[in-house]
Amino acid sequence: NFSGSIKTNLDIIYINFKSNNTALSYRKVLRKDPFFNSISGNIEISNISSPLININNLNFSNKEIKIDFNGFIDYENDLVKVISHIDRLNIQNATDYMPLTFISKKSSLWFKKAFKSGRASNGNILLSGKVSSYPFFEDLSGISFAIFPITDLDVDYRKGWIPFEQVSGYAYFHKKNAYFYPQDFKVLDTTVSNSKLEIKNVLDTEINISGELMGPVDNLFKYSNSGSLTNISRKNLSELHGITKTDFQIKIPLKGKKINLKSKIKLENVSFNFNIENNISKISGHLYYKNEKFFTEQSSPLTATFNGNGISMNLDTLKNGDFTLFGTQKIENKNFISNAIFKNKISGNSSWDYKINIPGFGSKTKVIHVEAKSTLNGTTISFPQPFKKEKNINSMIRVETDYADKEFSNISVLYKNIRAEIKSLKSLNGYINFSGDIVKIPDNGIDVLGKISELDINKWKFISDKSKSTDYLQYINKINIDFDELIFNDLTFNSLSINGFNSKKYFIFNDISVDSNEVNILANGKIEFNNISSFDIHINSSNVENLLNYWNYKHSLRDSSTSSDFNINWQGHLLDFELNKVYGKFSVNMMEGRLKKVGNRVSRIFGLFNIDLLSKRLSLDFDDVTKNGFYFNSLDGDFRIDSGNIFTTNLLVKGPSAEILAVGTTNIIDETYDMRVVASPEFGEALPVIALLGGPITAAATFAVEKLAKAFGKDINNLVKVKYTVTGPWSNPIINVLNKKNNALDGIEDLFK
Repeated sequence: NFSGSIKTNLDIIYINFKSNNTALSYRKVLRKDPFFNSISGNIEISNISSPLININNLNFSNKEIKIDFNGFIDYENDLVKVISHIDRLNIQNATDYMPLTFISKKSSLWFKKAFKSGRASNGNILLSGKVSSYPFFEDLSGISFAIFPITDLDVDYRKGWIPFEQVSGYAYFHKKNAYFYPQDFKVLDTTVSNSKLEIKNVLDTEINISGELMGPVDNLFKYSNSGSLTNISRKNLSELHGITKTDFQIKIPLKGKKINLKSKIKLENVSFNFNIENNISKISGHLYYKNEKFFTEQSSPLTATFNGNGISMNLDTLKNGDFTLFGTQKIENKNFISNAIFKNKISGNSSWDYKINIPGFGSKTKVIHVEAKSTLNGTTISFPQPFKKEKNINSMIRVETDYADKEFSNISVLYKNIRAEIKSLKSLNGYINFSGDIVKIPDNGIDVLGKISELDINKWKFISDKSKSTDYLQYINKINIDFDELIFNDLTFNSLSINGFNSKKYFIFNDISVDSNEVNILANGKIEFNNISSFDIHINSSNVENLLNYWNYKHSLRDSSTSSDFNINWQGHLLDFELNKVYGKFSVNMMEGRLKKVGNRVSRIFGLFNIDLLSKRLSLDFDDVTKNGFYFNSLDGDFRIDSGNIFTTNLLVKGPSAEILAVGTTNIIDETYDMRVVASPEFGEALPVIALLGGPITAAATFAVEKLAKAFGKDINNLVKVKYTVTGPWSNPIINVLNKKNNALDGIEDLFK
């Protein structure tokens, strides 16, 4: 629909355009046939065989574009120089008016799809160079340049990503390169500044965007969420606060391939609340993103405050997309320990190397894995052995654990060759191996295994709340442990082995043994949970004097072997053992010993046999057997114990020239006597038989004086020299002599009261 005039002579053609509603068709140059409401201007064509085309104010106008051209195209001299002025342009359709040689079809389609709206005005285009080299992409002598001031540009550059809206700036084309330099604009609440959009080759299909972002940290991750680079939940985003400054570069393939993002994120006072108890704040430093990985530079860790404590950390991304935080951290123990007992026993500070693996944004697991190690130099551990550690001594500790859903699991600790593995704190199943070996984790409870050089149970009693009685055996599945030395109350046991298991209702000790130079002990028993502890114990010692010396008891006993059996019980669990709670029975057999003068706590229990005192009080002739102490060939007795009271009816001591029989009670808590004693300076059968008739304990009260008299007759008067009572405290016993000149059987029934 051409309107205007065409004039020609032999050499020149003059064309004057005054057309309305005109369509142009030039498919070798243009991708589509553009339609114009108005075309005006002049074209002069000369030298038809090798045309020289002069363009003068050639103007094209429709609702999308208004552009005019001035210049010339000289085919004979292979030159072109054209200047265009764009009065207005709808950016969305800009590529419809670009030559095919200038932009590829893919790039054109991306432009139309990405640029939703926007206007260019007062733009200019310059073409200058060889016609044969147009559009001068590779010809350094040619120039193709354009500048477009653009306003109100909306760019949806990739599906799903947060678009850029209401952007203004300048677009430039230089040969095959295209650039857009926006003014500062907003994405969410973040300011985008110093930004640039670049296409390095308009025939290619890749766009580069770079710039700086300044705004709330949650905006940054909302933006990366939109592009599926991250996947942070709304809840977590709501707990994320602070400001970031980000330098970014994005390579966007116009079709197919993944977006390539590089960024340098400066964190300023960023904080994140994990839950009510835990938060990390004042996060500062630089975080980088490249090749789909977040990371920090090794020499420049992030700094932060975790629950009020300063920390530093590096970050990297693993091959599977998970994140790892790592670094070396000086930890002040008191700031990280809340338990009062541990806080009082662990002091100082130490450097820890740590690594924390956190699930990536696309991970299907929630498990956080933690690894940490330290020499603990600078930390004092005041727990007793085997955990005790001095401040400046290096003791390597390694810790691993998993954390998910506010629960720790798969806990592993190796310290001083003591290895502990706990599958779950909830079900509390695992093991502690004092030999450091890795073993199978039980399904329930804790296995206690291995060998301990030294353990003083008395020093561990502080860990128990005295207002509560906790039976820790309920949590133990089995025990199989050896001690070089174990101290319990005032007793030291060498070469001690303990084996036992949990039967749900009871904890059964099937073997407790001590095999040392001083004593041999074989025992077994059971702890009925929340009820009674019961044990059978057999003790052998070839030299009781050496045993008491080893246990640091002051005593007056010399030599003597012993063989003793105990069947004892007490209310409560194992550590509830106290003498005033014990009840049961036991028997003692001691051979070939000597009791020196009574003068200390251990020996005072034998005060009822204080022959030295009796000699002075009773004028008895025991000097031949007492000047170096009281020798005995045997000491035998059966006893019943209850609440600190020990009762016997047949404690019989046989010496070279004397025999003593005792019946009654001594209280080992109050250290008092209430005993009846018969002593004889001669050998004979009277006292042993009386002892036999008086025992076992349960039959003691059944014997009457008549039976004794019938058994022994009056001859017993020649054997029994004295009968006496011993009462009062061990330290100052009261000896009351029964009438020694009367018939020996007089008052004998008092022995059984």
